[in-house]
Amino acid sequence: MKFYQEGDKSRAICSHCEGLVQTTFTRRNVPFDDGLGEAKGVLVSVCDVCDQVVGIPAQSTPAIKAAREAAVVSIETRLPASYLDRLDQAMHVITTAAATKHRKMFLSLYIDFLAREQRAGEGTIFTWRQAACTAVDEKTHLDHLFNVCPHKEESKRLSLKLNAHIASELDDLQTQSQLSRTDFIKHMICQMQNDVVTSPKEKLVQELTLFARAAV
Repeated sequence: MKFYQEGDKSRAICSHCEGLVQTTFTRRNVPFDDGLGEAKGVLVSVCDVCDQVVGIPAQSTPAIKAAREAAVVSIETRLPASYLDRLDQAMHVITTAAATKHRKMFLSLYIDFLAREQRAGEGTIFTWRQAACTAVDEKTHLDHLFNVCPHKEESKRLSLKLNAHIASELDDLQTQSQLSRTDFIKHMICQMQNDVVTSPKEKLVQELTLFARAAV
């Protein structure tokens, strides 16, 4: 395996120039595949003709991986099992190929959908807390509001690793709702079930379906 340094020359296929070109190794900021964030100052191979990145040497992989991991935010919470059942039901309505490993993907997409609704002035986040505050016991109200199993049930861990953009949207939405992290996630899952299963929002269902076709 060859070791490269800044200024080294090589040759590679450039998709932009559509041919074999001379390249120079230099440092650039490399965007992540999903477009959310980047690895800064990574050694890459750049086309001498169009100045586009055409290759990444193996020695740069650890730096990109480290930057990617640093941009991931871990979300951990424990929920009554029925909430995860509700999430899984909504996923199954979108695609029968959905599995528990796809929970992060669907929740990330729904968080982004809620954030866009809020920015457009069409969201209902503020009403979640307002409705809960009308009850003497907020937890009892929450369970009653979404017809959650009234009996004591097993709790399960929901573990999500969200990219920085989605994690930031989640934080903003939670702050606006004035709910705790766990209660916000409960509300969000129940609202997702409502928006996908009970009273489907056409735009949301279309977005989730299109994404699922490519990713599930």
